[in-house]
Amino acid sequence: LARVGMTALVVGVLAAGCDAEKKITPPDPPSPYLEPSSPLNVLKNLQYAYEHKDSTAYAAVFTEDFTFVFNPDDVGNPDNPTPAEWDLEDELQAAGAMFGSQSVDDISLSWSIGEPDSSGAQNPQDPDTLAVRVDEIRLDVVHHRGDEIWIYKVQGATHWVHFLEDRSVTYAGDKHRWRVYRWLDSPIGAGKVEETTWGQIKVNFGR
Repeated sequence: LARVGMTALVVGVLAAGCDAEKKITPPDPPSPYLEPSSPLNVLKNLQYAYEHKDSTAYAAVFTEDFTFVFNPDDVGNPDNPTPAEWDLEDELQAAGAMFGSQSVDDISLSWSIGEPDSSGAQNPQDPDTLAVRVDEIRLDVVHHRGDEIWIYKVQGATHWVHFLEDRSVTYAGDKHRWRVYRWLDSPIGAGKVEETTWGQIKVNFGR
């Protein structure tokens, strides 16, 4: 009887251990976002947040005093006038409206990223920033209107993106945090390699 009782006790302890093991929570999957320790990483995070409609991660890309400067050709367009520039609040409102829209089915964003320019030649107003040229931007936003599928397309845009280094945040290798401080839409004079075209096309699925 004593032996039977001891066996039952051991089995009970082992069972309790198994139950404890079942309660172990697996580690969280790695984040799809990179450490913002370089302008290239920041642009990759921006692209991922944009395509996955992640408003929180998108907001983290920019400084609090971020400014988007529109192409002067668009500002002076009487058919579709735009403001000369807008701030972070305007940027996040515009992106948030698109990210949260039930009619937006898919967003695709790609570009060609040039080497960072620290000479100040492309950013004389902000000599402490690091400028990166972004060419051949391709943006497709797929959305539906009832039974119709429409694709908003922007192709061939060239921008200068200015980054600020935040030395209060340090990563491995003594690298610091970078964020987008200023975004210039197109007008880079002789350096512009391609005219910007945009528009919408309707995809007919016979419905």
